Formats: sequence, structure tokens, C-alpha cells
Amino acid sequence: MCEMISCLVDREGRVYAKDGVHSHTAIAKALDVDEDRCLKYEFRLVTKRLVQDFFMDCAPFEAKKSHDDAAQAFFDKCASTPERLIAFVKRGNFEEDILFGLLTINARDAYGRAVEILKKKSDRAERLAEKAHSKLYESADREFDKVERIADRIYFKTVKSAKRAYDKVDKAMKLEYKLDRKTRELAEDTYCKSLEYAERARRKSVGSAEATHRKATESSKKELNKVLALVEKRLNKVKKLAWIELFSKSGNRIDTWKK
Repeated sequence: MCEMISCLVDREGRVYAKDGVHSHTAIAKALDVDEDRCLKYEFRLVTKRLVQDFFMDCAPFEAKKSHDDAAQAFFDKCASTPERLIAFVKRGNFEEDILFGLLTINARDAYGRAVEILKKKSDRAERLAEKAHSKLYESADREFDKVERIADRIYFKTVKSAKRAYDKVDKAMKLEYKLDRKTRELAEDTYCKSLEYAERARRKSVGSAEATHRKATESSKKELNKVLALVEKRLNKVKKLAWIELFSKSGNRIDTWKK
């Protein structure tokens, strides 16, 4: 897993990085760079170490001091002072697990309490969204079951009616009424067609109900995912603001940390 501050450096010493993107592979993809033609660097905030995320014998080219310096200059621009780190975080680079380690003990406790309150609110919002989704899903299920029952009733009623008509002809034949073979075949053909019609009508009704059910549930699921994503986004935004506020009051934590 890449660190919160990561970059790629090419042979000429150009640095590639993107706010909100921390994986070397994702950086390369976002900036249309060949990852295999670059050196990979990370900066570990807690231990204040520049890390070469590659083996010398597998590097695409010889890693020189100039490449390390280019990566270090980028990292310094991101986090060499509290103000720069805060600006970096504000640009969408928030990794809670890593940044938590930069808070003082008291600030960590305060952050934990604030996050607990925020988590309760977000959990409640998620439960309400899931409840609304379940309610709509159940309603769609009931509507589908209703249509299916109606289709079944119509189907069986049609089959029963066709069977009665056929039985009349069959009974007449058994009583030796003067019904020719053509009449018998016509009755059988009518009966078969009635069954086919009934089955087609049933499939059409049920199929239409299934499509409506699927559309309703997919729409509901999509809306649920949208709400959950929004809740998560808002939670992370507030957590980020809480961290920034506490970090700002942590007595220049980076200045202390750099000594």
C-alpha cells in the first residue's frame, strides 16, 4: 500500500503526482505516464523518511542523487511545514490512519471523541437510507406478487375454459354424435391455441411485472448507493476539518516532529 505522499520521477528528474491519488499505478494512469519507466518514491510522514519504492537492480534506470532530490523537493513542498501539510490535506489528500499519528496525545483523544459523534450521525443517516430502500423494495415485491397472482388466475381461467370447450367435443364424440374428424381436429387445434395464448399472455404479464420490479429495485439501489456515498463523503469532509483544527492547535506538531 502506498503512503499518503507518493510520486513518480522520470529519467530527466520530472516529478509526477496528483492530489487525491496515492498509488503509483493510479498516478501513472491519471497522468498518462509509463509507470515502468519511472522511479517510485514515497514519503512517510510519521517517520519523516524518503523511501525508494524500488530495488536498484530492477529500476528502469540508474537512480541518482538528483532523482532523490527531485522527490524530496516535492515532498518538502507538500509537508515541510504545518501550513504546507494543511494545504496539502485541504486539496483532497486525507489519509486518516496516517495523519492521526501526527496529532498530540490530547488532540488524538479529542479527535476520537469528535469522530465518534460524527460516526453516530452518519450511521443514523445510513440506516434511514437503507430503511427507505427496504420499504421501496418490499413495495415492489408486493406489486410484483400481485401482478403474478392476477396473471396466474387469468391463465388458469383461460385453460379451464378451453378445456371445457374441448371436453364438450370429446363427449359428443363418445356419445357417437355425428361429428366428423375435421371437427375433432378443429377442436383440438382450438384447445392447443388457447393454451398457447394463455401461456403467452401469462409470460407477457409476468415479464412486464419483472421488468418493472427490476427497474424499481435497481433505481432504489442506485439511489441508496448515492446517499451512502454522500454520507461517507460528508463524514470524511468533517473528519478532515476536525483533524485540521486539532492539528493547527497541536503546537506546530511538524516543527516538533522534525527535530
